[in-house]
Amino acid sequence: MKEPLSVVNSRVGERSIDWYSDALPTTCDGWQQQIRGRYQAIGRYLRPDRFGVRRLTVVERRATPITLPNLALVDGRTYDLVVVCTGNRETDIDGLSIGAFDEYPIGDRNVVASRHFDLPAFRVGPHAQLPYTAQERADGVADIAANAVSIWRTASKTAALAATLGAVTPD
Repeated sequence: MKEPLSVVNSRVGERSIDWYSDALPTTCDGWQQQIRGRYQAIGRYLRPDRFGVRRLTVVERRATPITLPNLALVDGRTYDLVVVCTGNRETDIDGLSIGAFDEYPIGDRNVVASRHFDLPAFRVGPHAQLPYTAQERADGVADIAANAVSIWRTASKTAALAATLGAVTPD
């Protein structure tokens, strides 16, 4: 059975996120009751902030993004950024197999993700199959096979990638 596919989108010209998923709660209260503790902070964005702006909307359906020049289209809406969340299981998506990606380093050596050859797409986390750093090898982290997919090893790399991408602005 395939893992449910979530698509997180940032609308063009807006500072909000639409999260397409048929498996997530749509309210802050629902989020607090159903979602793991480590993800609780996300739920607060389901409520309007002090200015009355809601930063996160969960749309109760699955969606498939369509790539267009400099943006993506989902259900007739344009987005400047799409993040496809496949969960902790590999999900086959046409054109996004591991063979279509290459290492993406920040600086000279620290590989933080893999980047698609042609599309503005990255693989992050355990499924990016990131190589060990020289420091990880020296510390013995590479000696334990399970560490290759450990979230404690890949989370900071994902955060580093996100910090370097910056805001996407329409042309």
